Amino acid sequence: MVHPLHGYGQETKYFMKTVLRCFSGLAVSVTGLVLYLLGHIRQKTEAMLSRISDEGYETAYDILYPGEESNDNLHYGPVIPE
Repeated sequence: MVHPLHGYGQETKYFMKTVLRCFSGLAVSVTGLVLYLLGHIRQKTEAMLSRISDEGYETAYDILYPGEESNDNLHYGPVIPE
């Protein structure tokens, strides 16, 4: 088997090396972009899940109004329909 660059002129060898470097740079850039986007998506997902998990604490009556007495209809735990 003949080496791919054997038998070509110097200009062609230089061109092939340049193209190889360009494709290598492009591959590194695309990999970096994908990793950045995955990290950004993960960060947004964590923020959303944190906000959802804190929802019950933020709306609890005793936390929002600590000095006031609670309503008599306040029920802790699950509500079973009657």
